[in-house]
Amino acid sequence: MKSAALTLALLLTPLLQAQRAETTRQAPCTIEGVVLKSTTGQPLKRASITAQRMGPNGSPHTARTDPGGRFVLKGLEPGEYNLWVNRDGYLGMGYGQEVPNGPGKLLKLAPGQQKKDLVFRLIPTGAIIGRVYDEDGEPISGVSVQALRFTFFNGHRRLDPVMGTSTNDLGEYRLAGLSPDKYFVGVTDDQPDPGGEDAPEAYAPLYYPGTSDPGGAAQVEVEAGGETPVDFNLAPVPAVRVRGRIVSAALNRPGIGVNITLVRRLTGGPNFQGQTSVNLAEGTFEIRNVPPGSYALVAQMWDNGKQYNALEPLEVGSTDVEGITLQPTLGSEIRGRVRVEGATESGATQGNAQVNIGGLQVSLQPLDPLPIGVQPATIEADGSFVLKDVPDGSYALNVCCLPQDLYLKAARLGGDDVLDAGLTLSEGHPAGPLEITVSAAGGHIDGVVQRDQKPFLGATVVLAPDANRRGLTRLYSAAVSDQQGRFTLGSVPPGDYELFAWEKAEEGAYVDPDLLRRYEGRGKTVRVDEGGKLKVDLELIPAEEKRP
Repeated sequence: MKSAALTLALLLTPLLQAQRAETTRQAPCTIEGVVLKSTTGQPLKRASITAQRMGPNGSPHTARTDPGGRFVLKGLEPGEYNLWVNRDGYLGMGYGQEVPNGPGKLLKLAPGQQKKDLVFRLIPTGAIIGRVYDEDGEPISGVSVQALRFTFFNGHRRLDPVMGTSTNDLGEYRLAGLSPDKYFVGVTDDQPDPGGEDAPEAYAPLYYPGTSDPGGAAQVEVEAGGETPVDFNLAPVPAVRVRGRIVSAALNRPGIGVNITLVRRLTGGPNFQGQTSVNLAEGTFEIRNVPPGSYALVAQMWDNGKQYNALEPLEVGSTDVEGITLQPTLGSEIRGRVRVEGATESGATQGNAQVNIGGLQVSLQPLDPLPIGVQPATIEADGSFVLKDVPDGSYALNVCCLPQDLYLKAARLGGDDVLDAGLTLSEGHPAGPLEITVSAAGGHIDGVVQRDQKPFLGATVVLAPDANRRGLTRLYSAAVSDQQGRFTLGSVPPGDYELFAWEKAEEGAYVDPDLLRRYEGRGKTVRVDEGGKLKVDLELIPAEEKRP
């Protein structure tokens, strides 16, 4: 009897062990933690926590914090998770992310693991508040108010909106939900004047602290959880009319559509919303109540599913502008092909991995920051693409978003080298073919940012091309240092560069050549060869010394 029992026990032991192993392997996991206000340490209730399991079948798990700021996520499958916390009035924060927009980490959960004591410190957003008055001190309603930042592209500097709103009936506005930072503030009143077409004056755009010139604007600082008051007093300026003709044989066809727009050239704010009239029968247009400024006059015409465009830079002073002629043309069609160097048209081998360029996009960005854009073209599996309805003008070329270590090496349009010089299209003539070469031998740079010989978290690391190539936006790259001060930059085209590490930098400001000239020698110069790998350690440029 004992022998039989022993035999049975021996037979059952492996089965029980397998069952226990399977149970352990499938045991659910738990995540617990607390959400606090960064400035005071106060617990935050009603914060939303989302855990998204990585992988094709990962579904999100969500929870909300209780009055003590605590949360629990139960029943999670083992694996890697993206963990994110949000709450109204605060900047979102991811797991492992210690500064806004800084590097985060995936949270790895082993079978049955209970991850406890996670702490998220959310930064309160700030606001810019104020009122807008007219020349008599009366509040103005319906005025557009924007928080703005300077942006840079291919050597051009312009104010672009971060957030916008309109004044209420008391002339009040509130720009809420802003990240703690410095901003420009501007107001624009393009509402039709009650005086109609005979109104002799209009309100020109105004920027804090009271200038109509964007170059003379000053920044205001928004603190975490704070409100920064900024009031404006608008003064009228002489308003003029802009008149001209549209030249096109299609104007008399039924169903034709025409739109005439004035766009402010030095800011990315709203289009001018003055009183515009178009007479299709005579092919004329008139825009009334236009204040002085730099504009682009844009004509768009739709006929039989096709779009025609015309664009004319325009400086408006104190007198009417007459005699403008706009001749909309059909945009060009550019056919081309992307080739990965040393590979077949359908892809390339990078090490032992297949590089697939199908689904990436070829894009054209206007060299002059004018309003008519171009739809990017999707690259087919064989490397071919078609850019359609490209308006006349000059453009910079880009391919987005290239896999790791690939970079844009060459581009030729009809035999001309257009990689650095850009491509220019005129009179709607067909252009092409556009032959693009990408290389899998991009350079790689990694290193550590230090301050006082200690690793620094959250530094903005910028790789800027040498002075002769500063106008080529595609050659810039940036990264943020992690908890150990480490950073990585990949897919770097060959050439000479300088590396900078700023404690705080406005997004995109580092492509301003004037700013970089002031800090020549503060970074480290490097030469990147094809396929080269560099290790470069950097000393931090502190925020109190320089903030781009």
